[in-house]
Amino acid sequence: MAKEKTRKELLKMYDGVGDFFEGLARAEKNGKQFHIRLDGTPAYKERYAEVENFHEERAVVRRKNGECFHILPDGIPAYEERFDSVGSFIGGLACAEKGGSDFLIDLDGTRVE
Repeated sequence: MAKEKTRKELLKMYDGVGDFFEGLARAEKNGKQFHIRLDGTPAYKERYAEVENFHEERAVVRRKNGECFHILPDGIPAYEERFDSVGSFIGGLACAEKGGSDFLIDLDGTRVE
């Protein structure tokens, strides 16, 4: 297992680094955002316009085209649906917006009625 990096070491590797949540931190390099592990290695290959912190093993990501969704810690999308905006999960639910309509989704991205 790789050695945990200090904040100073991480800031030498990346343009910006956030706090760690659920073992992963937001990082930015060359205007692209992603998550890193405690040892400073990227958690996945994909890069996004914006990423949020992990909550309930899911993080909000936004692509350049504005699509929003949640990813799992390994970078795999948590579901197929794409939204105009989504919030972090709290108690298994997250706020979502698509086409001017606001609603809640569950951890699988399914709309909760």
